[in-house]
This record gives sequence, structure tokens and C-alpha cells, in this order.
Amino acid sequence: MNTGFRGEVISVKGRIENHPDLEFKFSVSSTNKKNEDPTLLERNARSFGLGDAIGIAISNSTKFLRKGNRKLNGQSGEELVIIGKLDGITSMHGSAEFYGEPNIFEKPAIEISLNYDPSEDNTQQVNKKTLTEKEFLALWDSLLNSIRPRTNSLWGDAGKK
Repeated sequence: MNTGFRGEVISVKGRIENHPDLEFKFSVSSTNKKNEDPTLLERNARSFGLGDAIGIAISNSTKFLRKGNRKLNGQSGEELVIIGKLDGITSMHGSAEFYGEPNIFEKPAIEISLNYDPSEDNTQQVNKKTLTEKEFLALWDSLLNSIRPRTNSLWGDAGKK
């Protein structure tokens, strides 16, 4: 059924100047269809700890800091925050997905990730500061808490008083 709703996707990727090892990604998409794909936690449950040698090595070197449901501005979703230690390097990854509602610009699907991987730094920065788990979680929470819902004022409410 064609509702006349035209979806949109906006994605942003960047680094934080004080932490060249830190990368964030943010994606918002609105659509006229309900998401029927597996959720973040469902995908993780299916893929984590695969029985092959690589899967076992990753599973043994990974610790979940957070894994569960989370709300963002009243919108339901899930988050997963992982710390991994492999070959003496500690990396951290935060991922969250908030499930949107079809045909509603104010409730898009939102995907957010924050990755800290010192092995990926190509800046050769001297005396760079490493992040602790506590600092990473604080940055992660700040990133999520900074996201505000979109108003539809640009879509027809402009000028109404």
C-alpha cells in the first residue's frame, strides 16, 4: 500500500579531536515499513561465540559492559557495550538501535555506535591518552543523551502560533 510517505536516511561518521582512536557513527532513517529484521541483541546472540577458532578467540577476549534494553527520548531500543582485549590491545565498542515507527518522521529508526580502537590510530600521536572503561561509558552516555527528538516544524507547522 502506498501511503505517499517518502522516507529519508541521514548518516554521519566522525572522530573526536582529543581521542583520534575514537570514532562515532550516527544514522537516522524514516520509512513507511515496519522493521522486520532481527534486533541488535538477536543478531548478537546468533553471531557471538561462533564455534570456529576465530569466534572462540573473540568470545574469550570479550566482556559485556552493558547488554539490554534502553530508551532514547521515550523510544524503545537496545544497547550493547563491549570491551575486548586481544594481543595486548584493549578496544571498546558501543552500539545502540532504537526502533522507529512507520510513516512518522518524529520517530525514525536510529543507529548509533562509538568505537575505541587504539590499534587503528594512524596519527602517530605522541603521548596520546588512553580511555578507561569508565571514561568510555561516560562518553557513550553523553553521546546518547545528546540526541533530541525531531520536531516536524519544517514539514508544515512553521509559522503556526
